[in-house]
Amino acid sequence: MGGGTFILNDDVTIGLAKVSSGASVTMIGANTVNRVFSDVSGQGTLNIQGGTNTFHMMININQVSLSGGVLVADTKQCNVETFSQTGGTIGGAATFSAGTATLSNAVINNTPVTVSTLNIKGFSTLNGGSLTVTGLGVVQAASQLTLGSGALFAVSATAKVSQGFPLLILPSGTLVPTFSNDGKWTSTSALTLNTLTTGSGSFELGSGSSLSATGITFTTNSVLLTSSTFTSVGSIINIASIDGTGGTILSQSQVFTVSGAMNVANYTQQNGQSKIASGSVGTLDVQTGNFDLTGMGMTVGTLKFEGGQIAGTSTNAITATTTVITGNMPKTLSAITISSAAITLSCGSNQCQLETLNAQLTTSPA
Repeated sequence: MGGGTFILNDDVTIGLAKVSSGASVTMIGANTVNRVFSDVSGQGTLNIQGGTNTFHMMININQVSLSGGVLVADTKQCNVETFSQTGGTIGGAATFSAGTATLSNAVINNTPVTVSTLNIKGFSTLNGGSLTVTGLGVVQAASQLTLGSGALFAVSATAKVSQGFPLLILPSGTLVPTFSNDGKWTSTSALTLNTLTTGSGSFELGSGSSLSATGITFTTNSVLLTSSTFTSVGSIINIASIDGTGGTILSQSQVFTVSGAMNVANYTQQNGQSKIASGSVGTLDVQTGNFDLTGMGMTVGTLKFEGGQIAGTSTNAITATTTVITGNMPKTLSAITISSAAITLSCGSNQCQLETLNAQLTTSPA
């Protein structure tokens, strides 16, 4: 096919087709209209607006847009330079790969999709299968990504994702889907995670942004908080290290574990359990639950102890500038030394209810 526009609106089977530069093929019709292409190549454009369109092989087509109907990547490979999806569905067992893909209203059904540069905007759904970004990812508008049973959204180790708008990633179906980040995810907006999150990469949250993990297992190598907020509710958190200026963590986790250093401005344990190895915290507020120091020590500006337990390993310590013990909730210090330049008991007319088990609460020079 040379230059010009071609429209396909009926059933058709084509063996070998070359869509040359400047040529455009538009496919229309109801999904009951079936078209089968054995081998399609060339630098032209495919506009899929309707029908069920099966490609056994698609090699380096310059541009494919999917706004309706079905694109079936079948048997072998489907390689596209530029792909955009504003409707319709992708299906098939073959890998569909694109140099650049923009997903605005995408549905992917049990198909592995690999993209070098991924633009996300609007609502997209993975009903099984996978979506992997290997180069650059950009969240260009407020978006929602729904992962169906067993689906995988993956950021490879070579990839960097920039998120400038709110993004919600949530599960659907019975088999837990996965969001895997082995690369670098940078956000200046709200990232809300409601599905299993794994990977050896990093999350870097800029000023005013937020990261929320609700009812999930969240595992990553590092988190950087710059005047941003990390909220965990009912989750199991496993992080190697946390750093940042002005960062705030609000934890109602089943367990919030940092195996290395945690350096943040504010850490509030609202419930659950925390296991922190070491670090520096501007204000540490333990309201209830268990706060366990698992490494050698931690430096704290203001330690506020309202309830629950602060525990150590018998050989470690928290060194604070100011310690405030307040409220009438039961409080326990266990196998830890807390050394503070100033200690304030501020329980009003109520008892502080402080119990020590193999622990010391001592004053130290400012």
